[in-house]
Amino acid sequence: MNHSESKARPLWQRIPLYLQIVIALILAVGLGILLGAGQPNVDKDLIEHLTIPSNLVLKALRALATPLILLAVLHSFLTANIPGRSGRRLAVLLFTNTLVAILIGLLVANILRPGTWGRFNPPEGTEAVNKTLDPWGLLQDTVPESILKPLVDNNVIQLIFVALAFGIVLRALKAQQTVEGKTDYLAIEQVIVILFEAVIRILHWVIALVPLAVFGIVAKTVALQGFALFKSLGCSLWQC
Repeated sequence: MNHSESKARPLWQRIPLYLQIVIALILAVGLGILLGAGQPNVDKDLIEHLTIPSNLVLKALRALATPLILLAVLHSFLTANIPGRSGRRLAVLLFTNTLVAILIGLLVANILRPGTWGRFNPPEGTEAVNKTLDPWGLLQDTVPESILKPLVDNNVIQLIFVALAFGIVLRALKAQQTVEGKTDYLAIEQVIVILFEAVIRILHWVIALVPLAVFGIVAKTVALQGFALFKSLGCSLWQC
């Protein structure tokens, strides 16, 4: 994007997303203080309405998650060109990234211990569930009862299984038809590419609303609970 095109965009689009979130956070804290900062001076129902943008954003992200995963896997299988040793190198990088992510998660869980510094009341009607590790049950749950069920239930593991199965088959069919000089695979490839780009564009629209969602949820939290949660977060970071 050149300089003239950047100037033609609205001011809020020229501000980086992280800066928009910081601005929304500051404005939300100010509004929360005006609304009482733990001792609400207006109707609580009106304050609860501040979370509507965040609820809508979360619903939209959940709705986009499953088609995004499915189309991303299929898009990668059909369009990626991995010659020779690059495949093995990619596998090593994937394994390394996964290992590092697991180590970071374990360090955060055992050093910072998130959740132990604050007292959060569980939603009404929830019950504690104790689960034991069941590898065979997990393996059986990986295969869905129907192809569309993972999309409806937002089951990521089953969705990845379906996506990998179709991705591998479509990749093999593409390679076979390329050798035979056929182009039948191009239709499905173009459909997947267009759908993937469409989901990505919708995702950009949703992400653009994240600062508004942050503003609403932080303003509501400060207005109803004051700065108690911020103090708990600070204690979890500095071990107070």
